[in-house]
Amino acid sequence: MDQSQRGILRGIRVLDFTRAVAGGFCTRILADMGAEVVKIEAPVIGDGIRLLPPFSGEKWTLPVSMSPVFIHCNAGKSSIGLDLKRPEAIELLRRLVPQFDVVVENFTPHVMRSVGLSYDDLRLLREDLVMCSISGFGAEGPLADTPATDPVGQAMSGMLSLCGGEDGYPYQAGNGIADSMTATTAALAIVSALFERERSGEG
Repeated sequence: MDQSQRGILRGIRVLDFTRAVAGGFCTRILADMGAEVVKIEAPVIGDGIRLLPPFSGEKWTLPVSMSPVFIHCNAGKSSIGLDLKRPEAIELLRRLVPQFDVVVENFTPHVMRSVGLSYDDLRLLREDLVMCSISGFGAEGPLADTPATDPVGQAMSGMLSLCGGEDGYPYQAGNGIADSMTATTAALAIVSALFERERSGEG
């Protein structure tokens, strides 16, 4: 029995527009819970974390497009390459959306709106769609379109100051703690929204 046939989210289909760790690990959690996750990647390079080293160790070697971080965040998913700057790719996605229960993305807020794939656009295609948008600084406000990474989250939250020496420089906590916490919180929010959908019928 494959993963999509077991787990509490069996039968749930997720369209994954995320890149890097926070979004990728979020949808990995959903895949581990039994959801079918289809990842949308840019053509040629795909998700940029494919290219993060190391690619070899004492007893193992990976292809240059399959970094350990990428594998960790994307195990259990299918993947297709689409150029979101091409109208035919957007049209294909609009045909796919009604077949999915969940859409997850972690672009800066203007991106999905600019290509006609915002929640307001997509719920016209499927009323009970659940959509999660992961961003560093929210959907509105002066920093909304500022890209964010784990180190940025640690710095802006003050976490770095807790890890540095008393009289020294701030120091980043290991293991991508900001990305991991964000991913876990987003996955919980999605599961909660799916649970509410079962009761109310609304996305």
